Amino acid sequence: MMVSSLKLLITSTIRPKALLLHLKRFIVVPPSNNSGNQVAFRKNRIAVDFPFRLELDKNGDKARKSMDDAEYRLKSLVHHIGPTAYCGHYRTDAFRDDKWIRFDDGSVTETRTVDVMDNTNVRRNVYMLLYELKD
Repeated sequence: MMVSSLKLLITSTIRPKALLLHLKRFIVVPPSNNSGNQVAFRKNRIAVDFPFRLELDKNGDKARKSMDDAEYRLKSLVHHIGPTAYCGHYRTDAFRDDKWIRFDDGSVTETRTVDVMDNTNVRRNVYMLLYELKD
């Protein structure tokens, strides 16, 4: 199974209070003879590893720590369950009061950390990640 890891570069000198990472999950498929002029969007289902704690350091040097270093904590994630951009279902997991809460339409339930952080289906369907700067 192919796994992709998050890599990001932030050039700002001011650390934002929140980072919203939107993952490109849909791949444009050019029109074919069978589809006429219709462009299709195929879902990219490669599993993505994402950390609970995201550490950013100003100089890109993990060995050095400075006052400008920042640590972010994962607060919520959105996953898209479905085969294409045209159909599917969105679900959200949010970290509140040291526990994970799953929002799925009208259903709100507590869920286990392993079902969020170590779940292959979540990693294959994660669409957005919200990180909050740790105080």
